[in-house]
Amino acid sequence: MIKLKKYMMIMVLAVCTPVLAGEGGGDHSPYTGSADFERLKGLAGTWQGSTVMQGKEEPVQVEYKVTSAGSTVVETMFPGTPKEMISVYHDQDGKPGLTHYCAMKNRPNLTMHASNENRIHFKFSGSDSVDPEKDAHMHELTIHFIDKDTIEQDWVMYQGGKAVEATAIELKRI
Repeated sequence: MIKLKKYMMIMVLAVCTPVLAGEGGGDHSPYTGSADFERLKGLAGTWQGSTVMQGKEEPVQVEYKVTSAGSTVVETMFPGTPKEMISVYHDQDGKPGLTHYCAMKNRPNLTMHASNENRIHFKFSGSDSVDPEKDAHMHELTIHFIDKDTIEQDWVMYQGGKAVEATAIELKRI
């Protein structure tokens, strides 16, 4: 029995070691995406700013990290706090999209609706956790690229099929 367990462990290690070491199992070369996605990758780092929530100014920290061989950007808002939220950006059919893992305990998907040299505008494109005609959810996001170290995010929350709240966050790279 001990020999069989030892043999099985050796086989598992033989199969898994190349994958864990980054060998085999697919193409790991750096991903170059659409121009808009590459602009999102340029946000990598830590940003600070403020917003007004429920009539009160509140500090905001956002961290951007490029991962998965450059094919994904992970945005963490309010890191390390109870209201921490994650948005995962990726290219989809040649344009950026994202899934927003919200503190409202849902995960709307948004897809780029329009862009120019100063902004990328995303709109709700579906979700398995949101009924857009009933549930409160983030429905739109516009990222304004003011300069290389300043951006503004404009989030629009919908409920009952219509916009009910807009939140603007100005952020500076630190």
